[in-house]
Order: sequence, then structure tokens, then C-alpha cells
Amino acid sequence: MISNCYVSKKAQISMGVQPIIGGILAFMVIVATVGLFMGLMRIFSPKANEGTVKGFSNIVEGADALYSVKNAGSEAVNSCYILNAYTEPNFAIVGFNEDGVKSLTENEENRACKHGSFCIEEHCGVVEDDVNKPVKCGSGPCICLCDVGKVGDLDGDDCDKGNAKCSKLRVTGLSQFSLLSTVTSTPKADLVMYGESCTVGSALKVRPGIVLRKNGNLLEVIESSDAEYVKKFPGAIPCRDLARKLKEQSTPKAEAPPPAAPVSPGQSLDKQLAKAGAEQKVIQKPVG
Repeated sequence: MISNCYVSKKAQISMGVQPIIGGILAFMVIVATVGLFMGLMRIFSPKANEGTVKGFSNIVEGADALYSVKNAGSEAVNSCYILNAYTEPNFAIVGFNEDGVKSLTENEENRACKHGSFCIEEHCGVVEDDVNKPVKCGSGPCICLCDVGKVGDLDGDDCDKGNAKCSKLRVTGLSQFSLLSTVTSTPKADLVMYGESCTVGSALKVRPGIVLRKNGNLLEVIESSDAEYVKKFPGAIPCRDLARKLKEQSTPKAEAPPPAAPVSPGQSLDKQLAKAGAEQKVIQKPVG
């Protein structure tokens, strides 16, 4: 017969395990709910189209090429251009500085960039707000394609959403970005390129030309409505050509096979036949 003491201890153990199991199940439900919510956010969040992503990638490729360690010496290229760079409305290409670098735009606090917090200032439209550097960028320079909702309304959350596309620039010497409408425009502003016009909010979509200029640790981005001006920019070559050139430098050339040793000329066919015939002659012995 089972004692009451044993039954009591078993009941106590069972009651102690139940809260643990309940807690585990509750945690699993919370994780599943959060995962489902994030999945739905990614599904219903607007995505940049193929042309916009390509325009963004071209700028990243150009920045990487200009600051590549292979782009050095007397043949170094300091400027490259991109024609017909496309960005759809409601999106913006944003350049975030390296941590510790201050914004180019004058502001009251003039705080230095830090990943996950203030980095640059929005400069378009009636709304001027601090823009937080996405945590995914880390501490180095980073370029992001952000869904901003509408022109002139970029805030600290727009570039830190799950659908923002960011590219870390693991290059030497680049720490800051700036945007210039022309070569002589001042003051320089932080890099925020909208897919719409800052002045009237109309769809811009295609920029006839963009020049990327390496100015020490500062990468200057110059927008122009004149493609011919961009193509004639002093010292500039297409960014794609520069990237291809540097890639070819890193590809080892196939070694040519060693030259074949010269073959010494042999005996002529006539001599070979004569020699063979002489060896086959039968020497007759004298009869005696």
C-alpha cells in the first residue's frame, strides 16, 4: 500500500514542474508570435524595385572602387560617374558616417555619429530631423537604401526598419559622406538622395548623372541634370569601368606554357632507306 507521504511528495514534484512547463510553452508562444509578426512586416512592407536596387548598388560599387587599396599611386582615379541612376519615389539613398565623425550640417548640439543613434541630419523639405544610423551598419561607414514614406519626412526610424537595404563599406580612408547639387554649392550637407525632388516633391526617378569624388576621407556625391557635364567631369571615368579595372588587377593571369625544345633534324628518308637496305644484305661465303 502506497504511503500518504509518497503520494504527497509526488504531488509536490508534479506541482513544481507544471509552472516550468507552462513558462516554456508561454515563451515558445511569444517567440512564434514575434516571428510571425516580423514575417508579416517583411511581406507587407514596401520593397524597392529592381531599378532602384541597381542604382543603389552602382553607388556602393563606385565608393568601394574609389577607396580600394588597389586604386593608389600615380594612376589612382579620384572621381567616377554614374549615368541614369534611378531611385523610385518614397525611397532615399543615405550615407552614414563612421562613428565619432560629426555631421556636416550645422546644428545646435553638433553630435558625433554613433551606430544605433544620431548620425546625420535630414536636409530636404520642411522637416529636419536627426537620422539614426542602423545597428546593422556597425561602427564604420555605411550606405543604406531606406523607405522614407514621403519626401522631407526622413526620421530616425526610417533607415532602421527591417526592409532597409544597407551595405557596409570595408574600405580604408572613407569616414564621411556629403551631397552637393553642384561643384560649388555650400554648405555641404549629409548624403541623403531622395527619389523625389526636394523642392516640389515631384517624381525625379532618373538622375541624368552622379559624380562620386574622393576628397580625402570625405566622399562627395554631386548630382547633375546634365549628362554631358558628368561625362566631362575632370579626371572622372565610369564607376563600372573603374571597378572592372581593379577586379582584373586582382585576377592572376594564366602562365604561358614553356616553349618546346627545338627538334634536331634527323636523317633524310633516302638515307634511312639506304641504311636499312645495307643492313639486310646477305654476305655470301666463298665455296672452297
